[in-house]
Order: sequence, then C-alpha cells, then structure tokens
Amino acid sequence: MVAYSLGRGLGECFYKLAVKQGVKDLKAANAFLAWAMKRLRLAKDAAIFVMKSRDDLSFEVLVRIASSGRSERSDIFFYILRGIIFQFYSLFTLGAIRISSLNRSNSLKSCYEYIVKISKDREVMPLDE
Repeated sequence: MVAYSLGRGLGECFYKLAVKQGVKDLKAANAFLAWAMKRLRLAKDAAIFVMKSRDDLSFEVLVRIASSGRSERSDIFFYILRGIIFQFYSLFTLGAIRISSLNRSNSLKSCYEYIVKISKDREVMPLDE
C-alpha cells in the first residue's frame, strides 16, 4: 500500500510537470510519461500505445514497462508504477479511470503491463493552473 501511495504522489508530480511543459493531448502525455519514467530510472524501457476498446465506448492505453533487473523487491516497483500511471491519467483525463495490470516478470527480468481504460466522453486535456 505504501508503494502504491508513493507512486500516486509521483504521478501527481509528473502531471504537474507535464502541464508546465505544455502537454495538451494524449499522444504528448504518453510520450512525456514514458520519458519521465525512463529519465528517473523507474524503467529501462517504456512503450505506450492507444487502442480502441471492443465496446467502442472507451479507449485503452497500453503501458508496457521493462525494468533493468529482477530481484525479490521488484514487486514494489510494480505497485509504484501502477500508482504513477493511475494518478497521471486520472488527473489528465479529469475523471475516473479503470486500470488493470499484469506482472509478466520471470526469473531474469521484470516486465509489467498496465491497461488504462478511459471513457470516450471524458475530456482529455490538462487542468489550467
């Protein structure tokens, strides 16, 4: 729970920095989030894709993160990253989102996938501060 809360705090900081950088659309937000996670060395590599949902009422953002190594404590990063992603997209979309995650790690590497479901009726732009 502490790791998730820490991630939410970082996600809010990322959001505020994105607003200062002038990020205005989802494509730019995705690029910024991937850059920020790599820059802070939270991820060795990060890829973010936007997909249409099957129900056509929402769209999904697929976030795939590869970490640099595997250890017993790498599960903490799973929850930190989930918190970052949840908070960043909650603030960016100005509303509630659903996030599901999958830990695809094995004994050699850490790899995490997160799917963020955003309703199409949501306005996707940062708050004016």
